[in-house]
Amino acid sequence: MSDPIILLDQNRVAKLTGVPRSTMNDWERSGVFIPSPHTKRSHGQLSKWYSFRDIVSLSALRRLRTRGNVSLAEIRQAGEYFARWYQEPWSELRVGYLSGRLVFMNPITHMWEGVDGQQVIQEIMLSDIPREVERELPALLARSASDYGRITQHRGVNGNRPTFAGTRIMVDSVRNLVSHGYSDERILQEFPALAPADIDVVRVELNQAVS
Repeated sequence: MSDPIILLDQNRVAKLTGVPRSTMNDWERSGVFIPSPHTKRSHGQLSKWYSFRDIVSLSALRRLRTRGNVSLAEIRQAGEYFARWYQEPWSELRVGYLSGRLVFMNPITHMWEGVDGQQVIQEIMLSDIPREVERELPALLARSASDYGRITQHRGVNGNRPTFAGTRIMVDSVRNLVSHGYSDERILQEFPALAPADIDVVRVELNQAVS
């Protein structure tokens, strides 16, 4: 299954991951972890928005940070490791302890990097984090029932393009999926914040356009 297509602001990411905004900002300034996407607001300033993979990475870094006396330098190495293998399945991203330091497995060779084969690795479980994040998303993304099936358009939000109320999901994104024959179930997998009523609005619009 592909990653959910989401972008969350720092407040929601902090609530979901347990990583305070101040820590996220410190980690970005020091190069520990830099989120992949940014959204440009109309007044010209960049605001930080985090993808699903960014959120999973932050959750993993927090787990590593809280599992013992792990230095910030080692956390930075972990952040670089996640960024380097960003496109690899999370089941292949493995981190462990060796003599008080973090060590990382190469997902291609399946060998621990810089480790003698005779040394014992205490592995830290990370592969469950994507599912854990995905399970918590619905509650975090919960919208008011009055927002379902309603489209809004605001200056500075998604370049002033039509967006589903209570989200930052552009109508064009769902219109494209509907036009390509995606089922409602598949669309809701891709956009967990949406409801069937949102998709209905798009389908009605498309049907009217061709009638």
